[in-house]
Parts: sequence; structure tokens; C-alpha cells
Amino acid sequence: MRILLVTGEMNSGGAETHVYELARSLCNAGHTVTLASVGGRLARELGTMGVKNIRLPLNSKSPFSLAFSVKKVKRLIKSNNYQIVHAHTRIAAMVCHLACKNKKCAFVTTVHAHFKSNFLFDKLSRWGCASIAVSEDLKDYLLTHSDRVLARNIRVIPNGIDTDKFFPLKNSSVVKRVVFASRLDADCSEVAYLLCSVAKRLLCRFEDVQIVICGGGSEYLTLKRLAQEVNAELGRKVIFTLGNVENMAEILQGASVFVGVSRAALEAMCCALPVIIGGNEGYIGALDENNLAAAEQTNFCARGCERVNEEKLFASLVSILSLTQAERREQGEALRRYAAERHSVGVMREMTEEFYQNAMKRAKSGKRGVLLCGYYGYGNMGDDALLMSAVQRAHCKFPSLPVCALTAHGKRDSDKFGVRCASRSNIITLIKEIKNAETVVFGGGTLFQNTTSSRSLWYYIFILRLAQRLGKRTELWGNGIGRISGKCAKNASARAICECDYVGLRDEESIKLAYHLAKERGGELLHIRLEKDLAMCNAEYDAERAEYILRKMGISRSNKIAVVVLRGSDGRKYTERAEILVKALLNDGIVPVFAVMFAKEDMEICKTMSKRLGCAIAYPLGVDALRGIMKKAEVVIGMRYHALVFAHSVGTRFIGIGSEPKIRRFCYSHNGVFWDK
Repeated sequence: MRILLVTGEMNSGGAETHVYELARSLCNAGHTVTLASVGGRLARELGTMGVKNIRLPLNSKSPFSLAFSVKKVKRLIKSNNYQIVHAHTRIAAMVCHLACKNKKCAFVTTVHAHFKSNFLFDKLSRWGCASIAVSEDLKDYLLTHSDRVLARNIRVIPNGIDTDKFFPLKNSSVVKRVVFASRLDADCSEVAYLLCSVAKRLLCRFEDVQIVICGGGSEYLTLKRLAQEVNAELGRKVIFTLGNVENMAEILQGASVFVGVSRAALEAMCCALPVIIGGNEGYIGALDENNLAAAEQTNFCARGCERVNEEKLFASLVSILSLTQAERREQGEALRRYAAERHSVGVMREMTEEFYQNAMKRAKSGKRGVLLCGYYGYGNMGDDALLMSAVQRAHCKFPSLPVCALTAHGKRDSDKFGVRCASRSNIITLIKEIKNAETVVFGGGTLFQNTTSSRSLWYYIFILRLAQRLGKRTELWGNGIGRISGKCAKNASARAICECDYVGLRDEESIKLAYHLAKERGGELLHIRLEKDLAMCNAEYDAERAEYILRKMGISRSNKIAVVVLRGSDGRKYTERAEILVKALLNDGIVPVFAVMFAKEDMEICKTMSKRLGCAIAYPLGVDALRGIMKKAEVVIGMRYHALVFAHSVGTRFIGIGSEPKIRRFCYSHNGVFWDK
């Protein structure tokens, strides 16, 4: 593959080292890699390894610098025909977004840490057709702060460590050496100050103790002066401040225990050291098999955990330094095995290569082929799942044709759904897309009904009839047919359906209604099939993310849970029924989890009921994560049709409540329970 990596400065730091290891590993694997950055020590090192270096002012928000960078990246893409453009900072992502417009390359991003968030930044940020997060909590953070991404398009790929560089050496020293390594700025140096505070107490317990603080930054000189004052008070040099260290492996190989977070903690694990996770963002303590999963899900940064303080840090240090060398080595070896299995550079590269291959398949193309129509892009999880399934089916059925979808926000949704999107509400765009398409597909949903809106029915009839008049192939995939009132609406619907080249309906009652409409008009349905709802065709679920979400909500593995999906537009009668069931679950010791599938309509009722009953809300959620939670559940109570579809797809019992006939149909045809009293 031809890959362009775009980032800021390349001197030191966790994200910079990640880019360095990724570029080096991809280059060694035979890929053509170019690095566009501000430059720095790591960039120069990559230059000696065969990675081409381009210097750009990607650390500046100046309009002139941004315009220059966009122009330069455009030229790079054009002259080198890159298949992947991978941004690692928000400025780089904005530059790449503008440079990749109308290009056939796949633009992707990586989220390395919490980014500054406000209304303006969230609206201006661009995340590509797919994104990487280095941990589950960062995936959660990205979903919370951007409406331009889907959970399914975010891949968690953890940091990769060079295990050939970071490996254990037999340490025969009797000195008990505590090593801390981090960038020493105000937002990440709290533990370094605490180590200076506990030095005297540690020396009282262990006369051979040393504390080594590695890293540079705005707090370095202050810390150095503090260390000198403490050393003077103790009458000997206990605290060593080394500044930026190029060969960190050598320091770690002579240590007894490591204190810190993130990549530095992983490097220590690879050197078979006991590790204490603590930093400005939180504190986990000494790593062991009981808290490794929780640490992993925060990129070993303890985000969201309890605050660090002197007493906690001192207690953790004493517990590890009191062990014998053999006991510390045994503890460290277990951590090394874990890190080598999940966090080696090779594992990271393989996962990234697979991610790139999938992103390339979804790269936008200027050609038109299959046009997908439905109620897409409004934030309803069920309809978004239909679109993703329809895209997969279109790629399988028409492999040589690119896919375009009609969505609520047109071009803005292109990155979100990974296909070219056009506005469904712009009549000129709509007609243009139909003219340019070879096949027009209605991908899922109950589009033929006028109980909720007559306007939407005539909208979909117009699309089908125009496509048929223009000689386009028209197909229905996994559609439902609801109640249609009025002779004119029935005749128009029957004409549009009868002239389709393929009609796939998702239940027997929809097929009966279709035949009835055709019979009334005197037409004939020749290509009709009973098929699954599109959202049921993919039963993949994300167990790891589901576990992270439940743990974040304070729900342990031992708890029995039920998933409750409310529908805000269904009225008081139905929500009261749902509340009765939730109270019954609580009485049986089952923990209800309120899952929000359509925030615009459902969030308020979920907040009200969950607060009244003391239950938790799961939001934001992706389809795979929701399926994962449902897989762990005893039962799903759903007022939304696709909540029942998701539950059935993972084999969980479900109870349907609501006014929509499709809920009753699905419950009766798939062995569910429908509360119709």
C-alpha cells in the first residue's frame, strides 16, 4: 500500500512514538510510507529507515499555514497516488479532509487522547471515513463529542511496543529503584510531585531506595529544584531528574518498579516490571489480573478512576518494594506476557493493515452505480443499521458498482457511513442522482405506509416511479408494508411496487398486503420474496465494548441485566406498561439498562423513567455494542421495532410494546411476547 501519515511535531511523547513505530513497522513490511509533519528527532530517524519526510507547518492554526498545508498535501496525493491518508492530530485531520475531497484515497484518523471539546471544535473536526481509537474510553469520547462518526466505523487498536527493544535484563542490583516517565507539563506531572513528597517516608522504610524521574516539559525545572531540596534535606541523592531520555529501555531494565501511565507503562510491562498506574487523570494502583482489563480500556491512563494522592501512592510502592526480587520478577513476567500478546508492534501493524484494507473498500468514488433510499441519517440507530447492511449487500450483489445513499445531511454523512451520500431533501440533487444511477434500491424500513405521514409515502412513490420511468432497475430489500389509506395512495403504491424488478419483503403480512394492493389495481407481482429484515442479516456484536459500557455504569459481570428501549413518541399508555415491567424486573433482582436508540425522540423519556426508578442509561451506543449488551441480558423490553430485531439476532428473549403493527407482527412471527392488553 501507498500510505501518507500526517501529524504534528515528532520529538517525544506517546502519540509521536506511536506514529514512529507505525511508520517504521509499515515500511519494514514492504509498504511505501511518507510522513508529513513539523519534523523532529523521530522524523529524522524514520528518514534513515526509508520513510520519506515532508515538512509542513501542521502545528499552526494560522489560515495561511493551513492553506499551505492543504495545497501541499493535495499535490502529494496527486503525484504519489496514495491509497491511505492517515491523520494523527485534529489540525492534520482538517488539512487531510480538505485535501482528500474528490480523491479516491481513503482518509482515516487516529484518536490518541482526550481532545479539547466545545461546540465550535466539535462541528469543525473531521474524522475521515473510519477512525482508530487507542482504547475503549477514547472510542466512547469520540462518539460523545462527534455526530459525524458511527461506532461501527471506529476500530480500537491499542498502542504497539517494540518488544525487541523493551525486554527484561537480569537485575542483580540491591537498590530499590522507582522509575517514573512522562511528559512533565502541568497536565501530566502530578505523580512526579507526589514521588518527591513520599521520598522521605520511602527512605525510612527502604534505606536503599532511589526515585528516577524521566521526561521534559514546562514543569521540569520546578521539579528539578524540588528534587534538589528534598535530596538536601535527606542528606543524600535519592531523587534523580534525568530530563528527556532517548534510551528509555536501559533505564527500565535497571528498575524495580515503574509508576506512570499510557505507553510508558506498556514499555515497563514489556521489561517485566511491576507497574503502578497513576497520573493526572486517575489512579488504578498496582497492575494485576484483577484490574488489567479496566486499565486496558483507558489506554493504561486510569481515566475516570479515583484521584491519586500521596497515601495511595505510598501504599502501592511499599507493597511492591516489600516483595523479594523473585516475587517482583514473577509479577513483571505476567505483565510482559500480557503486553507481548496484545501490545506488540507486530500486532498493532497487522490490525492497522486490516483497518486500511477495509477503509480502502469504502473510499469514495466519482462513479455512480447503486442508489440507496430510506430514512437514513437522522440519528435513529435502527435506520442507520439498515443503511450499513444495505451498503454491504450492495457491495456483494453489485461488486463493480459504487454505492451512493440518500441521507438527511448529504455530503456531511459521507464520512459517517463510508459511502458517497447525497441530500434526500434537495429535489434537484435527488433527480440528478436517480438519473445517474443504474439501480435504485429501497434498503429496509416500512416506507410504504401513510399512518404516520402521507408526505413520506408520496416521496418514496415519486422516487420509485421516476426511476422506473427513466428505465432504472428498482429493487426493494427487506421492506415492510404498513397500513395505506385512500384509493389514490393505494393505486400509486401498487403501481410502484408491481413495476419493481425485485421485491423483498420482511414478513408474511407485508407480502399479503402487497398482493392485495396488486390485486385491487389489477396488476401482478412477479419478483416477490420473503427475506429477513436487513438489520437481522448481521448478528455481529462487540462483547468487549459492551463489558466496558456496563462497567462504566457500575454493573458487574455477576449482575443479571435487562435492556429497556423506550420510544418517546408512543404515548403515556405504552410507557406505563414498560414501567410496570421494569419494576417487576427490579423486584426480581435484575438490573434494567435503558438503551437510547433515537436520542431526539427517546432521551427525555429515558431520563425521566430511569431517574424515577434509579436505573442507568447507556448512551452513546453503536449497534454492535447494543447487541453485545443484549447478548448478556436476560430479556429485552422494546418499544422500537429494531430493538426487537437486534435482540432476536443475538438469541435473547424479547417483549414488544407499542402502537406500531410491525412490532406486533415481529413478536408473533419470531416467538417473542407482545403486550397488547
